[in-house]
Amino acid sequence: MYDSRGEEKANNLAINEAGIPRQILIPRKEEANKSYIAHNKFMILLKDGKPIEILSGSTNITAKGIFGQCNAAHIIRDEEVAQKFHQYWEYLAQDPINEVLGKQTLEIQEDILYDNLNKGITVFFSPREQKTILKTYAEYMDNSKSLICGMFPFSFSKHMKEIITKDTENLKYIILDNNRSIHTTLVSNDYDNVIIYGTYLKDGLYDWLAEKHSGLLLNAKPSGVGTNFIHNKIILIDPLGEDPIVISGSANYSDNSILNNDENTLVIRGDKDLSDLYFTEFVRIFNHYYARSKALEMSGKVSGNDNPLHLKTDYLAWVKSFYNKNALKYKRKKMFVDLICS
Repeated sequence: MYDSRGEEKANNLAINEAGIPRQILIPRKEEANKSYIAHNKFMILLKDGKPIEILSGSTNITAKGIFGQCNAAHIIRDEEVAQKFHQYWEYLAQDPINEVLGKQTLEIQEDILYDNLNKGITVFFSPREQKTILKTYAEYMDNSKSLICGMFPFSFSKHMKEIITKDTENLKYIILDNNRSIHTTLVSNDYDNVIIYGTYLKDGLYDWLAEKHSGLLLNAKPSGVGTNFIHNKIILIDPLGEDPIVISGSANYSDNSILNNDENTLVIRGDKDLSDLYFTEFVRIFNHYYARSKALEMSGKVSGNDNPLHLKTDYLAWVKSFYNKNALKYKRKKMFVDLICS
């Protein structure tokens, strides 16, 4: 199944170049509004005609999706979940207009309010008739006990932005693809809130290693085509706690993504092993771009021999913040210490 609306020309070219038989392809073309896109990325494995596994996530099956951007592919071996994806796929195969499909997705999984999320896996499909589920995601974030981790490639819900940017005692680590517009930029005065953007070392590292970002490598027009660094759509709520919530899928947590696009989102509650995997990957990506962001930020602040990129030789100049109970570094240290001791 593929999008044959806004991307019809490019997709037809790719199909012809790949030599894919037209008889096995199902185009999504009925909905007249070209701003609606078939944005799902999933596969269903059937055995003897019965759905048994699914592969979902944010990864487009493209060179850039696999080799360029940060993405996630999530395999779930659960027949109940696979059956829901298969039911959704059968609805999509009829190429319905959004007014029809929005009712069908609610048949598979209705919207839930804050108190109604069960342990295990819940899957939400789009388009939906209302954006209730976005408010529910925001409420889960607002009620986090210690930590929120978020990866947002595009603009997202204003309720989520308000929760991320407001002053709280909890830690919030946010990765955005870029800060080219007001829609993909966040400003917060909360010291417990660390917001970084995808970037690369334009001047090289130690004058010998030069980097190129995926847009330059994989896009003919990199400045205005999609995202170049972060394509994950992930929210982790208390990932190190006893009751973690992992939210991941193809949807961009925006009104358009929920109300208009073909999308899927997994919400998984209480799976500590899975949460550990997502958190480990989040930290890997965060550290990668945090180092680059800080290097670029500090490179313009060099004055004489006092280079802020150099390590401080006086330990008192950097150790104190780890013992200030109101400081981010102390809270982060305590969060990991409590995890080890629990």
